[in-house]
Amino acid sequence: MFRFLLRRLVTIFFSLFFIVTLTFFMMKAIPGGPFTREKALPPQIEQAINEKFHLDDPLWKQYVDYLGRTARWDLGPSFKYQYKTVNDIISDYFPVSAQLGVTAILLALVVGLSAGTISALKQNQIQDYGTMFLAILCFSVPSFVIAGLLQYLFAYRWQILPPAMWGSWKHMVMPVLSLAALPTAVIARLMRSGMLEVLQQDYVKLPGLRDYLHPRLLP
Repeated sequence: MFRFLLRRLVTIFFSLFFIVTLTFFMMKAIPGGPFTREKALPPQIEQAINEKFHLDDPLWKQYVDYLGRTARWDLGPSFKYQYKTVNDIISDYFPVSAQLGVTAILLALVVGLSAGTISALKQNQIQDYGTMFLAILCFSVPSFVIAGLLQYLFAYRWQILPPAMWGSWKHMVMPVLSLAALPTAVIARLMRSGMLEVLQQDYVKLPGLRDYLHPRLLP
């Protein structure tokens, strides 16, 4: 168990290192910079900004500094929002994202397990076909398409739910449904296949077999 956890931690570390490195060099490969605008800045101002944010340092030094700040969870200032850091932006919006994510996972577990169970117990019946059709549909359609369809129906056509922003539980309904669609489909299909495999076992198909065996043959 310890070796398994150690391997997983090492894999996570190298995966994060690869993602951070790839992100850095991809951003450097894009033409322009964070302060590039349609109207060019005066050379003196542009040089002062580059010196302030160390954008004129050699590439290897920028990379080393970037790794060090990332390891300390210091993501630097925001180039879009004045007087805000990236850490401040994450702190402001992470609780909302976490709330939506946890709610979507709980909904996916409840609906997916229930749908998979019903589908397995009603195999080759209308309940099974309907459940699997919805599961395939949710699995195939991207979440942003589902979100757009829900906005069109519930916000603009029927005007039941707010289309955006954040405030009450009504603002959670459409984002949670959009996020929960894919994991619900996956859980339902896995639950169905697992239950069908178990239902085909002899101890389920023949529950009274022990009553017909001779006592000497029983363990």
